This record gives sequence, C-alpha cells and structure tokens, in this order.
Amino acid sequence: LGLDPRQIPHLQMASQRGFGPLDLDAIDVLGSDHFSQLRARVCGFGVSAVGRADEFAIRFERDLGVPFPLEVCCGGSYQATGTHGLFLDWLYTSYDHPDARERMKRWPRGSVWVGACEARPGHRWLYLVGDEAIEAFRQQAAYLQPVVPIPRGLRRWFGAIAGLHRYRLADGRAGLTMTVPGSPPSRAAMEGAFFIGSLGRIRSSLCLDWAGGVLARLWTLLLRRHRNRDGIRVVHARKIQRFVDRVWRRPWLDPPALKLRQSDDGES
Repeated sequence: LGLDPRQIPHLQMASQRGFGPLDLDAIDVLGSDHFSQLRARVCGFGVSAVGRADEFAIRFERDLGVPFPLEVCCGGSYQATGTHGLFLDWLYTSYDHPDARERMKRWPRGSVWVGACEARPGHRWLYLVGDEAIEAFRQQAAYLQPVVPIPRGLRRWFGAIAGLHRYRLADGRAGLTMTVPGSPPSRAAMEGAFFIGSLGRIRSSLCLDWAGGVLARLWTLLLRRHRNRDGIRVVHARKIQRFVDRVWRRPWLDPPALKLRQSDDGES
C-alpha cells in the first residue's frame, strides 16, 4: 500500500512480540490472486472513513483514480447524525464492497443537495435529500412542477419518495430532480430515489432490500384486497377458539367466592 511497515508502531510492536518480520523481502505472498488485485480490494482501508459527505469525492478520486460522478453539495449546519451523515453512510454501503465500488465509476452524472444549499447545480439531474434541501431549492428555482408525482397515500409503499419534478432556474437552466423528503429521510427513500432517478444505474448493496420491501408491501396489499373482496367477515369472539378456552368462559359453577354463605344469625 505504499507504506513502510517499520514505520507503523502497531506492526513494530507485533514484530517484537514474535508475530513475524517487518522486512518485505522476508515475507512470501502465496495464493491464486495477484498482489495488485489484493491491493485494489483493500485500497482505502488504512485511512479513517470519518469525514464530510462533500469530501467523499476527494477520497474517491484519490483511491480509484477517476472523478466521482456525483457532485455533492452540503449546506446548512453539518449534522453527522442527521441527513448529512445518513447520506455519507449510504455512499459507504457501496464503497466498502469491491464489486460495487467498481460500479460507482459508471454511475450517471448528477448533483446532490444535502441540507440548505445555495450553490448552483452543475448537472441537469439533481437529487434533493432532506426537507432543508427541498425548501432551499424551492426558494431558488423559478419553476418547479411535478412530472411523475407519487400520491401521498402510496408514498409509504415506495419508501416516502415524493416523485420526479421538472425545474428551471432564474438563469434559464432547466433539468429534472428527485426529492427525498424527511428530516432525516429514511434509507429506503434514499435508495429508491437514486434507483428510480437513474433508471436502475445507481444502486447500493442494499438495493435488493429496498426492492424486496416494496414488493412485499404491494403483495400484502393485493392479498388483503383479494381475501376481503366480498367484505370483511365479522366473527363473534365466542366463536374464536382461543376465546372459548378462556377460564372465564368455561361452563363452571359459581366460584366459591360468589357462593351464598350462612351468617351467624342464620341469614344468607
């Protein structure tokens, strides 16, 4: 990885305790994979992943040698545990897998707003992540109209994605935007917005989980409608077996506490 093992304190300590030499000439690399392939797989593991979402492109270009396709703009107060951190975590779900990391090089170009941004989008496609980004863009855009809106009643089936909008800025530039409402938005909404907005070309390793959740919810809705096509059956509780077996429904006599007792004067 371009580092001298003798300059790393942890490796020096391990070598002193007998775990192996530090001289690279004394180390034999065995296996069927080429060393360059192994080096590409662990590229970036030695650097801390803690950082800002708008600085992810710097690390991507440094490690992979190509520019990051998405232009990330962070505005407002940076929230590591809010929308900004959630988007950065979503990026690392793809970056941490070698195969998905190679696919990130072929992602379509676009701009991403996270938080209340004031910069101009550099690409025609724009993704607005979070309520603050959506509100900031509404104040800046001269024209914003839904193209394929998702009804509010169906948003929960698609991860709360608001839909596709057409916009035009004050300088005449126009484009399309996908909005992801929420503060912070859900991971399913973010996954679905990038997947639908890029026609399936932008997806992380958790994309199948989002698609499977959508299909499962739609299947549940269709199955419920099919079973209740003749109306919802009303079943009295006395006919349900688990209620029949309750102690207070068994045909017993009156419990001893409710039986009549003779008092000292002979009255019941």
